[in-house]
Amino acid sequence: MTAHANLLIGAGAIAGIVLGFAYFGGLWWTVRRLPASRRPGLWIAASVLLRLALLLPSLYLLLQLGVAPFAATVGGFIVARVALSRWFHTDTGGGTT
Repeated sequence: MTAHANLLIGAGAIAGIVLGFAYFGGLWWTVRRLPASRRPGLWIAASVLLRLALLLPSLYLLLQLGVAPFAATVGGFIVARVALSRWFHTDTGGGTT
């Protein structure tokens, strides 16, 4: 593997983390504002459209770099999801069934 390929894979991973934080951070922000919203359906629809408008073209462009950088992007996206899930997790005190 060349230095150029390694650079592309690293850039893909970083891009995936950034995209994941933007996507799931936007989801968290939307959900936090739903209870105070007069039009929650509009908030949800606008949030989905905005997040997908950012995510899908970015993934398409990153796929043009090749399979390995794209796989690193997906991995970074998943890392961001797990990190934000743990960061935003609130203990409700109840058990899970």
